[in-house]
Amino acid sequence: MKPVYQTKFGGKSSALDERGNCFQACLASVFELPLEEAFDIIHYDTPEWWDQFNAWLAEFGLACVYVTMLAGEDGQAHRPWSESLGYHIGRVDSTTWTDGTRHAVVMKGDEVVHDPNPHSTGAGAVGGMYLFVALNAAEHRS
Repeated sequence: MKPVYQTKFGGKSSALDERGNCFQACLASVFELPLEEAFDIIHYDTPEWWDQFNAWLAEFGLACVYVTMLAGEDGQAHRPWSESLGYHIGRVDSTTWTDGTRHAVVMKGDEVVHDPNPHSTGAGAVGGMYLFVALNAAEHRS
């Protein structure tokens, strides 16, 4: 993982071309790519973005699944994955915007290991995880 920082910082109510590109920066970080080569979900509010994103991931032999964090009876979020989980993208509450804007960070296990916002004051509560899964695990055996 090589940290890459976002270059746009607008919230969800911003004009489309001004919305933040934190998710793109997280992908660039995890895949160790230049920012402009990583998939940009600027059109995340269109129904096609998820399929387009997974088509981009297929070039790496991967797909993405999204796991929503659920609170247990104690009111605390419980993670449904192993602590040894590799790099993945966490969807967190923005600490910059108060309009319900979400933010993306790179995580490993339960820890935020990179926040792509160079002006960040910290990540909010984790609402879900974008996890990468192999399309054909047998092809990637060593």
